[in-house]
Amino acid sequence: LEEGFDACLRPIRPPPRTGGAKTPFNSLIENAPDAFYEILSRLVSKDVAMLASTCVAIHDAVYSEATGDAMTSRSSADDIPKFTAFHPKDDEKLSRLHLHTLVPMRAVQTYASEFLKAKIEVLTYPGLRFSSAAEVEAAGVTTLELNDISDASC
Repeated sequence: LEEGFDACLRPIRPPPRTGGAKTPFNSLIENAPDAFYEILSRLVSKDVAMLASTCVAIHDAVYSEATGDAMTSRSSADDIPKFTAFHPKDDEKLSRLHLHTLVPMRAVQTYASEFLKAKIEVLTYPGLRFSSAAEVEAAGVTTLELNDISDASC
């Protein structure tokens, strides 16, 4: 039976990703990664995600572990302000959320989706300010727990 199955079917595998044609962004990422990280650090997390959706090379760069590590190490440098990430008050759609300088973009996505799902609001002015990845993670875990409590009460 297995031989017949193997002869008729095979798993679908996505084609290998190729970088395609060289673009100015490819050159920037390869030749001046510090400049690329500086650009990313000036954008809000939503804009970083939108930038990542423009091409494979930028997506791979933004969501790579190396970029997350580089952004985190940059945010701990002495010349960077103490609070490098924030979640502003009165930003219901999280359009001004800025967390990618402390945690990887995948963690930002999880934080944002869970926060929106929790249907809670930030009360302090000007919002939540984070100075370490541990603080962002603690806020994210709190949001996950609020969602679990909400799900259990339904």
